[in-house]
Parts: sequence; structure tokens; C-alpha cells
Amino acid sequence: STADDAPCATHLPFLVDGDATSMTLRAHMARANGQWRHLTERESLVIFLGPHAYVSPRWYETRDNVPTWDYMAVHAYGRARIVDTPAGVLDILERLSALYEAGTKDPWRMDDLNPTKREGFIRAIVAFEIPVSRVEASYKLSQNRSITERRRVAAELLRGGFTSIAQAIERS
Repeated sequence: STADDAPCATHLPFLVDGDATSMTLRAHMARANGQWRHLTERESLVIFLGPHAYVSPRWYETRDNVPTWDYMAVHAYGRARIVDTPAGVLDILERLSALYEAGTKDPWRMDDLNPTKREGFIRAIVAFEIPVSRVEASYKLSQNRSITERRRVAAELLRGGFTSIAQAIERS
């Protein structure tokens, strides 16, 4: 978002509700983070960064090239709305916790907090939702290189442990 005409960003986990035709993003941030005061003023941009990695010119057929960065990202745009009902805030918190606690042996739940502490935490955050008005996918997967060089880049990335981006290059 912007605050006083300057870009403003906070790294947050988001819930993604809906589908490509009707999507809403939901999240929260600390009330102490002043960015929330500006969320509803203009359109916001939420960036979901996928796999990414440095690509060395050493991996091409000749070294007469420059380094680059291969990546995958999704940009979602929309105008935020503050969620100000305790039930709405609690829903976002419970769903985010459940998402990230999924698959653990003994998942933590909001009910694990004593009610007074839970209410204090809820007051200390600002929940919001962003109905998405448009989505842009962006990627660079060495598609400007020959098949031979793309395979070489993917093999080097795989060797370096960058499995996801290597596999995406191989599939592209």
C-alpha cells in the first residue's frame, strides 16, 4: 500500500479464498504497524513470490553473457477493507493457524490461549481483507535461452538445491 504517497510493505501470510473469478485475500498485522491506517485509501498490491534463483553466465554455452535471475511470482491487486468484528478477526486467526499447523502431531489452536490473553491479542492486531480486482502472473524461467542452455541452467540449479525453480524451467 502507500502512506503519504510512499510505498509501504509488510511481509504477511495470507488466506486465499475463492477462485480466479472471485478471490479475496485475508490477513492481519500488528496494530503497532502504522501501515494498516492506510490500507483502505488506495489499491494495494500483494506479491506472492514463488521459487527464484540466481543464474550464472558460467552455465551458458559461452561466458559472453550476463547474470540473471529466474523467478515465478503472482501479483494480486485490490482495495483493502478492515475486518472490525471480533468474530471476523477470530475467524482469520483460527484459519491461518489451522493452515500452518496442519499436519503437525498436536496442532496449536486459538482455544489453547486463555480467553483474557486471546482477547488482548485480538485487540493488538488489525485484520483485513482484500477483494482481488486483478491478478498478474510473472515469470522468467530462462525461456529466452536455447533448450540446451535451459537444461544446463536447470541441472545447475538442481545441483545447488533449487529444486522447485529447476523443475519449473524443465517444464517450461
